[in-house]
Amino acid sequence: MPANPTIQYIAFIMLILASLVVRCGHESPTSPESDITILPALTDSIPYDRLGKGKLVFERIQPSSSATYVLDIDRRASWGVSAHAINGPSISPDGRTIAFSSPTGNFHERSIDLLDIAGSNRRRIFVESSGWAYAPSWSFDGTQVMFYVIPYPPTTARILPLLRQSPFSDPVDRVQVIDLGKLEPPRYFQPENPISSSSSGSIVVSAGGIRSFDNDGTNVRLLATDSNAFSPAWSPDGRHIAYLSLQHRFEFDLGRFSVIVLDTENGRADTLATLSAIGYANWAGDNCHSLCWSPDGSQIAFNKPDYPDGGSHIFVIRNDGSALSRVTSVKGCTDRSLSWSR
Repeated sequence: MPANPTIQYIAFIMLILASLVVRCGHESPTSPESDITILPALTDSIPYDRLGKGKLVFERIQPSSSATYVLDIDRRASWGVSAHAINGPSISPDGRTIAFSSPTGNFHERSIDLLDIAGSNRRRIFVESSGWAYAPSWSFDGTQVMFYVIPYPPTTARILPLLRQSPFSDPVDRVQVIDLGKLEPPRYFQPENPISSSSSGSIVVSAGGIRSFDNDGTNVRLLATDSNAFSPAWSPDGRHIAYLSLQHRFEFDLGRFSVIVLDTENGRADTLATLSAIGYANWAGDNCHSLCWSPDGSQIAFNKPDYPDGGSHIFVIRNDGSALSRVTSVKGCTDRSLSWSR
């Protein structure tokens, strides 16, 4: 019997992420608060005037470590937070809290944790003894956190529940919104791809194309059939969805990628930019391709793979396709998992 591609993919991601934890030199924390380190400002020449307003949060992987960085655009300041292999950081809409996935010290567990924007008050809001929690994302109003749970050990069954809950431990409102493993036709698992919620409560994910559904899991719609679509994100006005579309030179080797904006009212898809890209498509999980809107909807931030320089860097483009600008530039770094709040 041929190997199940879903199981192969999950096993591959687990192996890569486990190796990243070892490579970054972290030990398992004795408590959620014990391993927080505040890092100095970025050495990149950040074009704050070009960015406008708000806080842009992202994950930076370096040769010997990884951390989450905050660009406080209004204050023209930046700082980093190292907290035991933070994965997939997501800033709350009010700009005060970062949600992220993290190993607990047990290989079969990954938790969803919160951290104040300054890097203090770490607290755990979800841990599953038989699963890996990934890709925390905030509801539009900031009252709930959504995330995936990958069953561990992997099974031959297609299971990928998407949960939502209030941002507290042991909440009474935790519910399963949908099991993406049950979608038809069967989808390629992308458990680290971000989840995005609109002002009306509609959720959009990358699941064998771009799919949306209501916050109770009903009214599932396939909005785009692009199987190489990553990081779909609702615009603040709830009308448009931006996403990255990858084009490969070979099976796992990138050649180009496009920034696309889909108008959900008339179905029109506009390509804002098509850029060259170098590197592996999914070298460290699906959140290595990331996109987000500015709080006012005027701009889109994304990361561009440029592996000869050692990773990927952040760019911004206006929502009309103009003024493409580079934001980060330090060589040897991979910047990914972008989120932008007021």
